[in-house]
Amino acid sequence: GDSGREMRRINLPGGAATRFEELLSVLGERFGRRICPRITYLDREGDVITISTDAELKEAFALGVANIEVVAQPDMQTQRHDDWEMISPLGAQPPGREDADRGSGIDWSSQLTFWLNGEEVVVTNPSPSLILLDWLREHKGMTGTHQGCGEGGCGICTVAMARKDLKTGRIELVPINSCLRRLCAVDGCHIVTSKGVGCQSDGFHEVQSAIAEGNGSQCGYCTPGWVMNMYALLEKNRTPSAEEVEQHFDGNLCRCTGYRPILTAFGAFAKGGKRCGKHQSIRHPPALLSHVVQPLHYIDEARQQEWYRPTSLDEYMAVVSQASGKRLKPVCANTADGVAKYYDAPGSDESGTAFVDISLIPELHGMEMGIGGLRCGAAVTIEKLIEMLEQGAADAPAFRVLAEHMKRIAAVQIRSVCSWAGNVMFTREHNNFPSDMVTILAAAGANFDVMMGTSSKVSTLTAPQLLDTSGTALLVSMTIPRLPPGTIFETYKVSQRHVFAHAIVNFGACIALDKVSQKVTDARIVLGGATNKLLIASRTVAALKGCKMDNATFQAAVSALRQDITTDVCKDERHSTEYRNQLAVGFLYKAFLAAASTLPAELKTATLPFVPADARPVSRGTETFDVQAKDAPIGQYVVKRSAFIQASGEATYPSDVGGQEALFGQLVISTTANAKLLAMDPTAALAMPGVHDFITG
Repeated sequence: GDSGREMRRINLPGGAATRFEELLSVLGERFGRRICPRITYLDREGDVITISTDAELKEAFALGVANIEVVAQPDMQTQRHDDWEMISPLGAQPPGREDADRGSGIDWSSQLTFWLNGEEVVVTNPSPSLILLDWLREHKGMTGTHQGCGEGGCGICTVAMARKDLKTGRIELVPINSCLRRLCAVDGCHIVTSKGVGCQSDGFHEVQSAIAEGNGSQCGYCTPGWVMNMYALLEKNRTPSAEEVEQHFDGNLCRCTGYRPILTAFGAFAKGGKRCGKHQSIRHPPALLSHVVQPLHYIDEARQQEWYRPTSLDEYMAVVSQASGKRLKPVCANTADGVAKYYDAPGSDESGTAFVDISLIPELHGMEMGIGGLRCGAAVTIEKLIEMLEQGAADAPAFRVLAEHMKRIAAVQIRSVCSWAGNVMFTREHNNFPSDMVTILAAAGANFDVMMGTSSKVSTLTAPQLLDTSGTALLVSMTIPRLPPGTIFETYKVSQRHVFAHAIVNFGACIALDKVSQKVTDARIVLGGATNKLLIASRTVAALKGCKMDNATFQAAVSALRQDITTDVCKDERHSTEYRNQLAVGFLYKAFLAAASTLPAELKTATLPFVPADARPVSRGTETFDVQAKDAPIGQYVVKRSAFIQASGEATYPSDVGGQEALFGQLVISTTANAKLLAMDPTAALAMPGVHDFITG
């Protein structure tokens, strides 16, 4: 019909026992077309649900689903008529597509398509340097999403991002820091702000009402970020435990409330709470599910930047050739922007950079748990890696150790989108970065599959070998081996905060013991932070091999460890060398205790970790408001009415006024103190992209 849709009634050959392949066959016969092996329907809450397996089809039948939606597989020749739009196979020319470089043989598009609070947005050739948060506030005038630290550390800018999972086809929603997300990286996504889930005109969402009524907002500047992180948790788990609620906010800061009323308000959504089960999901645009992933290429001539999004390894290799002469920077979520400024060389910028978004390359996704260990694609997020490690921990105890340590890396908003490989490759570029990920993977004996330069050949390297390489490289996957039974594997970290803080020193020990003699047959001792770059403590390993793990061996190992550290002592002056050395020795001591078959009672507690976040009891608190009868109602607690618009992002702050398409001022400070200013030459500044004027006087 006019909408390009057709309706058919079908009879199921096996009734409710019909298999998925049988249903596809019946649909193909009924429509006279081949059907894509993915079927969708709307559940009772309006969410788009995907069917691609027998189990999912059976679940749909059990729910009484009567109407489904299917998509015909496209013909090899794409046609476009006035009232019809056919989805094109890869290599065909979809509507609105621009060929950025016909010589490459790839049909690159310069069009960005996404959805914002349900409305479609199309942007042509966005700048690779434009941040989602800046676009929301300065281009769209949506000031309800606020800026705090600008480096992903406070959670104030949190929004939700939903997109179709590359492997399952399901829509997944996660919280993200909009201050770290490039606008170029939201193609095919649904971005939801706090106003998008509830507002004055449409009614407030239950999460917004909870934090407002629970006195969880004072100045309210951070409140929309808290709301969206809680919303994302409830989208993932509608009935979380109280522990899961508290553990979800390691990436949100509040300088007013002291957190107590916020946690109490959100704790009401946990099992047994008064708001449990009251969460309502917003509807995602139906087009989100049918969005076609295509190669993208954006160019900012003024800043000499490019952004590519290949959809296969072959396209990635074409980019390597096409972008020769530029600094090639593969990115997955680009969350390293939050810390890069502390490690980049002074004066460095992103001019001349070709960003390559590898997040949707199928070959870089997927995880396999096998007899030899866990194989994991480079685009897999840290959050999903943690989940897989926990699944395999029953018969591989080292996986549990790795998962617990990874929970201390970054925060929920970052772990949900950043890849483990991005952390590894950032360390390769900045070898003084005290990466927890690299330290613990090196200790576990992980191997990395890498494509170097313009070659499509895959080489397998250890962590130290990978860090020693230079030039353009693409990390494809890694394998974490299963350690033999009886192997001692421990990792440790000391930082200024338990979570979301760089390590002062981190440490990994993998020690294999002979079952009979209890002597060390092999070992890996790895440190970060104590030295300027990752330390493979070879002298310490030599002191351990062939020895029992007794006091004499420990003393020899301590001496060897100190020698290992002195070869490249950390130059960071925030912590003394002796303090770092003592931390390293203390971690070695804990590893020795973990290897002991029996311990005196007074030493057993030394082997226990400092109460990890997921083992802490749920916090509690009570609030009392004493009001003298003669003074009532003065002093009586009432809900702050403005808290609701603070929660929805509709409250106005000074920084929200006049920000759309505004110019910003930057003070220029003299590089020399107590000097006489003779002249000023603003020529270089005026030549910078975006600079409009230089004002004096």
